[in-house]
Amino acid sequence: MIKSQEVVFQASNTDSDAAPWVSGNEVPCALIMPGTFTATSISFLSSVDGVTYVPLYDVGGGSLYSVTVGTSRQVPLKAEVMRGVKNLKLRIGAQEGAVRTIVLVRNEV
Repeated sequence: MIKSQEVVFQASNTDSDAAPWVSGNEVPCALIMPGTFTATSISFLSSVDGVTYVPLYDVGGGSLYSVTVGTSRQVPLKAEVMRGVKNLKLRIGAQEGAVRTIVLVRNEV
């Protein structure tokens, strides 16, 4: 079953508000980008407890996992990287000019 939730970037932050995952059988699978988003890539922070977040690395741990994004599009996420993520934040390289809301899609596996 596919579900979604909104993830918000406040205008003054480069990290999103937290988007917690409570179900052990759901995996983040896509981002739906708004038409007003100006950043060109998003990386991720993961947490087991919802308090301490660490950068999420690609399979093998050699490089930070990030995706290229643009306006008004759906961007798929790698399931093998997102498996095991319980709490997730998104990170951009520079602040947005206003509050931005991204839809984070998740799917049961």
